[in-house]
Amino acid sequence: MNLGPPPAKFERYNDILLRSLIKVSRESMRNAVEDTVKNNNSNRDITAAFDGSWQKRGLTSLNGVVSATCLETGKVLDFECLSKYCFKCKNRNNKDHTCEKNFEGFSGGMESDGIKRLYDISTINWKRMTCMLFKDNVSGAIEIKRPMLENYGCGNDRPGFHCNKVQQHVFLIQL
Repeated sequence: MNLGPPPAKFERYNDILLRSLIKVSRESMRNAVEDTVKNNNSNRDITAAFDGSWQKRGLTSLNGVVSATCLETGKVLDFECLSKYCFKCKNRNNKDHTCEKNFEGFSGGMESDGIKRLYDISTINWKRMTCMLFKDNVSGAIEIKRPMLENYGCGNDRPGFHCNKVQQHVFLIQL
């Protein structure tokens, strides 16, 4: 193809893109929460479905993500990225760095821990969240010692999916 080398290192552009992506995603999630509250007649009780995923199958992944999705609108309200590994710590390249490792334990516990973190963040950022709902029985989320969390299987992982079973079994517990 007779192409020359790239004009500059991509690291610089990755940092610029990352900062922009973080800013846009935070604004989008803030708008999703405010739209949901507006559609709820200024009621901040939001029904959220939580789901987690890992980088690879088999519950041996070093990275995972948990997302909170509004059950009524299907919009993403928040997410939490979890990592069991920090490349810079292992290679000792940089002593003064922001460590990317934010989870210890087995990979199967990432989803439960991520949901707890999202709940704690939501009570700070959204002032109140009264209704929580799980979509799958895979996570072992029943181990979370929070009275407002219920484990319920809907059988469909599509965002915004409304099944009658889920709407009949929404659990409201005031904090």
